[in-house]
Amino acid sequence: KLTPVDGQGLVDASVEEFFSFYHPDDLKQAMTFISMIFQVLFEVKPEERKNLNITVYIRIKNKEGKYVWNSLQYPALYFDENDTLLYGMALYTNVQHLIKPDAVPMMTVLDSSQPDKQVFTYYSSLGQKGLEKPYPITSQREKEIIALLSQGKASKQIADILGITKNTVDNHRQRLLKKFAVQSSAELVIKALNL
Repeated sequence: KLTPVDGQGLVDASVEEFFSFYHPDDLKQAMTFISMIFQVLFEVKPEERKNLNITVYIRIKNKEGKYVWNSLQYPALYFDENDTLLYGMALYTNVQHLIKPDAVPMMTVLDSSQPDKQVFTYYSSLGQKGLEKPYPITSQREKEIIALLSQGKASKQIADILGITKNTVDNHRQRLLKKFAVQSSAELVIKALNL
């Protein structure tokens, strides 16, 4: 649904076909971000790569042929003993409902190697190079709640999914609103994804 082909179709696609799914105006930036991902990965020690959460926000053609904003995350990348990338996993998420009309392609890197100081770096197609921004320290539970909010889930649904009470979800949400200095859950999700 998120791409013109299913998962196997993505695996089987030629390089040309794969990149034909990207919006033509975003393709150059997509290629730049892919290059930057490898640069970021090889700047850290192999054992520290698991601490990097890399996300690219870009328009990709869906099954209906319409370009929609997606976040592409790379939660698992596997290297051989010579430090050559063998394969990886990409997670596509439709974030069309969270993106502002004037949005541009962007890439973010969250380095969580230091629990007391997470480093968030933002790259965009507007020519900014590695703009570091402070990212509020969030617990694993808060991250789960932000992720579920980004899917449009209500407090009751989140409570059911996480096996906690609706009150607990609402308390977490209120704390998150303060941490991110926003007024609504929608603003929270946008800021958490774009910080």
